Amino acid sequence: MPTLDLTLNPDYCQNWDLYSAVRELIQNAKDGDTLGFKMEINYSENRKEPTLQIINHGTTLDRSTLLLGGTTKRDKSNQIGEWGEGYKLAFLTLLRAGLSVWVRSGFEKWVPYIGESTDFNSKLLKIEITKSQTFENEIKIEVRGLNKTTWEAIQERFLFPPFVQLKADKDYIDAQDDKILTLEKYRGQLFVKGIYVGNLPSKYWFGYDLFNLKLDRDRRLCDPYDLKYKIKDALNKAAALNSISADDIYLLIQKDQFEESRIVADSDWGNEALAAKIANQFHKLHGDDFVP
Repeated sequence: MPTLDLTLNPDYCQNWDLYSAVRELIQNAKDGDTLGFKMEINYSENRKEPTLQIINHGTTLDRSTLLLGGTTKRDKSNQIGEWGEGYKLAFLTLLRAGLSVWVRSGFEKWVPYIGESTDFNSKLLKIEITKSQTFENEIKIEVRGLNKTTWEAIQERFLFPPFVQLKADKDYIDAQDDKILTLEKYRGQLFVKGIYVGNLPSKYWFGYDLFNLKLDRDRRLCDPYDLKYKIKDALNKAAALNSISADDIYLLIQKDQFEESRIVADSDWGNEALAAKIANQFHKLHGDDFVP
């Protein structure tokens, strides 16, 4: 029964919480689903401990991914993760919080735990590996001890099935790969590829689910100029698609919101569709003889 030592001290990444850990596991499962390996999420209280199951059918997890930096997703724009640290840090965070984790992949069962290392004279993350007589062509991760209240709060932070099914025009404005979120509960919130990042740094009228915004490893920080550009670009794409109305844009530029400053101030590039809608709405309201 081999045991692998991962050189991760139990005190590493103290800023990670239960949401951060579960987010990483679901993010990995969503990436697998994008590649055609169907994701399944189950939560049950009808067991010895409340248990969250995260499953990808039709694939297995190689031991090499346990290496820090071990990932097959780097530089793939359709994948959410890229750092090669996420699920190892998730294991560490969950164990530190008193929960237990169990992984089944192919012929192997992995049980992470925090134990002593004689080589490093310190505690670190270890993975106990046992062999099974039967092969299961799936990755199944179980998180045991996650209470229902915490799980319900975590689910609110994902904007894709099986958690939330947003409807175009009703819940969001289509902006090609991006979504401009119109529901009040998402106002001023930032999501990237359907996963909650945090509150936007200024006063925003909409929320945003951006597809191609680069985040740091902890999914909490991005380049502020990149964020401003991506939001402006999303508004302009929505205008070009006619998915955002002239009334909404005209109303937006008269509000004390951060989007207004992006529309009015950034006139150098990329606002052609927005400018046309604003001008048309102005003349509709005031007549062709008036000049703004």
